[in-house]
Amino acid sequence: MMAAAGNRPARPSTIREPDYGGTMKSLCALLPALLLLAGPTWAGESELPNLPPPLDVHALTGARVIDAPGHVIDAGTVLLRDGRIEAVGPDVEVPADARVWDLTGKTIYAGFLDPFTSVGLPEKKADDSRGPRRGSRQDDDDKKKPLRGPAHELPTVHAETNAADEVQVDDETLESWRGAGFTTVLTALPTGIFRGSAALLNLGDGGPRENLARQQVAQVLSFDHSERRSNQYPASAMGAVATMRQTLLDAQHYRMTWLAYRSSPAQRRRPEVNRALAALGRVVGRNRLVLVDSDDLLGLVRATSVVEEFDLDAVLVGSGEEHRHVDWVRDTGLPVILPVNFPDPPEVGDEGPALDVPTARLKEWYRAPETPHLLHQAGVPFAFTAHKLESPGEIHGKIREAVKRGLDPDAALEALTLAPARLLGVDDLLGTIAPGKLANLTITDGDLFAEKTKVVEVWIDGRRYENTKKRDDDKSDEKDEKKGAGDAKKKRDKDGDEAEEDEELAEIPWAPAPGPIHSPGTILIRGATLWTQGAQGTLEDADLLVRDGIIRELGHGLKAPPGAHVVQADGRHVTPGIVDAHSHSATAEAVNEGTRAVTSEVRVSDVMDPDSPTLYRLLAGGVTTAHVLHGSANPIGGQSAHIKIVLGVTPAGLLVPGAPPSIKFALGENVKQSNWGEDYTTRYPQTRMGVEQVIRQSFLAARDYLERHARYDPDDATQIPPRRDLQLEALGEILEGKRLLHCHSYRQDEILMLLHVADEFGFRIAALQHVLEGYKVAPEIARYGAGASTFSDWWAYKFEVYDAIPYNGALMHQAGVVVSFNSDSSELARRLNLEAAKAVKYGGLSPQDALNFVTLNPAKQLGLEGRLGSLEPGKEADFVLWSGDPLSTRTVVDETWVKGVLYFDRARDPERGQALSAEREALIVAARAAEKKAGKDGKKRGKKGKEVTR
Repeated sequence: MMAAAGNRPARPSTIREPDYGGTMKSLCALLPALLLLAGPTWAGESELPNLPPPLDVHALTGARVIDAPGHVIDAGTVLLRDGRIEAVGPDVEVPADARVWDLTGKTIYAGFLDPFTSVGLPEKKADDSRGPRRGSRQDDDDKKKPLRGPAHELPTVHAETNAADEVQVDDETLESWRGAGFTTVLTALPTGIFRGSAALLNLGDGGPRENLARQQVAQVLSFDHSERRSNQYPASAMGAVATMRQTLLDAQHYRMTWLAYRSSPAQRRRPEVNRALAALGRVVGRNRLVLVDSDDLLGLVRATSVVEEFDLDAVLVGSGEEHRHVDWVRDTGLPVILPVNFPDPPEVGDEGPALDVPTARLKEWYRAPETPHLLHQAGVPFAFTAHKLESPGEIHGKIREAVKRGLDPDAALEALTLAPARLLGVDDLLGTIAPGKLANLTITDGDLFAEKTKVVEVWIDGRRYENTKKRDDDKSDEKDEKKGAGDAKKKRDKDGDEAEEDEELAEIPWAPAPGPIHSPGTILIRGATLWTQGAQGTLEDADLLVRDGIIRELGHGLKAPPGAHVVQADGRHVTPGIVDAHSHSATAEAVNEGTRAVTSEVRVSDVMDPDSPTLYRLLAGGVTTAHVLHGSANPIGGQSAHIKIVLGVTPAGLLVPGAPPSIKFALGENVKQSNWGEDYTTRYPQTRMGVEQVIRQSFLAARDYLERHARYDPDDATQIPPRRDLQLEALGEILEGKRLLHCHSYRQDEILMLLHVADEFGFRIAALQHVLEGYKVAPEIARYGAGASTFSDWWAYKFEVYDAIPYNGALMHQAGVVVSFNSDSSELARRLNLEAAKAVKYGGLSPQDALNFVTLNPAKQLGLEGRLGSLEPGKEADFVLWSGDPLSTRTVVDETWVKGVLYFDRARDPERGQALSAEREALIVAARAAEKKAGKDGKKRGKKGKEVTR
């Protein structure tokens, strides 16, 4: 491979070198013949025989040397010998055998290091299968395709892959990276969940043998998954987390099993060989660094959860969204590799396009460049990466943008040099200009963060590469202007005169962040009609006393304790907070892992989004608790999440602590893929009979799993702990009565089938969900003790619900079934009080019994009736203040309180709306100004950046 045109090794301007006399002329004459004999080789990996070794001592003199971030040598010398730094300082003695390079007017930095790339590696698709894909029509040969060697069964798990074995960088790529000042990158495969070991690669000419600075630096993990409705597991973020957890558990067990076998091979069965799990032995033993690519802010939270669960030595790869919740990032205690893919301004050139742009996307455009400054301010260690940029040269314009938005220049330099070296554990080689480190240097014609500074050359392993190509980010400079980074660049008008400086980015009147409105500690609601939904019934002109988030007293004429917040509620009504027993609200990703028939290992809690605007809308409808379920794509779905409807918390902060764990099953058309299309006709089961067998087989396997674990004696040193299986573990918890089962169901025959299976295996069904033919078998449901969570009056939206009637809920209630009405919809959830009222119209229930359908009864189905669902002393203070009768169509929610904290107040809502409108209008004005400044005036749009809808 020849040196890349544009930044090939160059001759010095001032050189002292030995005189080889006529020897060189003779050798030059023989050179063509010698090359012919040599045959094809990688440049730099072989040398011509009998030649004097190249001169490998260099003195870089007269330059401004930044040997470490924040430390400057105004006129220094850097001495390089044999690819290493020998000395640096203002008074370095230059040896006689050195080539001298006069760099007066230049600035020398430690070579830039990008800690997260896939340079030189093939783009392998995550769904390239080494085994049969699940669920779709495919060739018989593909179905029988065996695994290649002792690999993992999932093609997204290829932890055994070593980037050093596959890396091969072309000249154009080398030139691009070196032109941006990078001398070294960490490179790993770009796809998969377990992507294999990353390699530290110098970017000099030559092949991998010459440029691999260190192998197996880190294992790279990601929540990479196939597309929704794909056939390749996993096809959801939930599934990716489950895959990561199960694989790490398997790696722990694999390591333990092989250690035991090697200690006494004659007494034990030889374990299976799995190269992926073997490669993860160092990871689970904390002997190998892990990089976890988070892709977005919620992914960073998921990554932290896995890191903490398995006590990994980890660095998080961020997304650029960290500005939204810097405290979340800080509280992880982990360093971050930070992309700088700041988005372009959205197209808001006139009122039409502006209406289509979500406020969240406008905020992302405006705030993203502040992310590095905010992380630095919070004390979060971070390093920059060009990951997600179109070319590495764009990074300098982005970093200049970040510096203009507050980032300290020394911190910016550190994020390109010392910080990535420290994060990767290679600061013994790279990161500063110090004796003994690799002779990797970046040289510019001025201050790195000045507008027109150019990288003039880089040194890699003591070899010089001159940059004669136009700067990669020259084009992006024009983009930077339109992104509204507050540039104050001088422009010239049409006559060539210098124009006025551009205006700085406008300040935005930010609306208050979502969160508690009022948290008084002690609250007295006075003079209201209290729907207690308990033994006291409905109390007229009564008072409710709350202290420290707990209901303390109900009655008449209660006295306000000192400092209490008193609400005069004359003529208004108070009910318990509404409990939605079937929700999919506030989830950030797909809630179906539909690639397999059984996915009990996945958890909805892994995809909760506390920033979802749905939460505020639910509060405005009086909902205070929701049971967020997996979808109905498979007979045995994933684990559910119980959430409180609160604002300003982390994803974990949404979860109801101590709630009985639950899981979603499903029956009928969805799980047998009736309406999925003709490409989905091979996943078992395809019939209702098969659905029953899948459930029975799964419980038989779970029973066997529990028995194996029961036989294990931890005090017997000869025994190896059984493998932990997350899928069977969740099913075993159902058999043990530790996990509640909720099942999507419609038809009477399938409802009876599941009741019989439950009877056979000895577990209880907490609630049949939807259960629109429940009225046909209501006595049987009551006899088995199952609950029923249904719709008030939905019908005819698919074939298996044609027999639904609006009297269903009332009829089951009259048969003794604990009945609730649910939403299954974020829109319907805003008016569940009116759904409850339909039980009065269709069935003649009392108003109190009807309201129970959305308060106490769903709490019973979730196993939370001891904590919520009614207004009784000792229960959590989740309550709603209504303008009138809660079952009236004319009534609205005035206030919603969750655990004694006010989260919705209709009286203050207009003020909130005005603040949000002012914020949005200011963002639109700023984006429009950024477009005009770039000369586009809204008619053309650049790169959109990542779409943000939260």
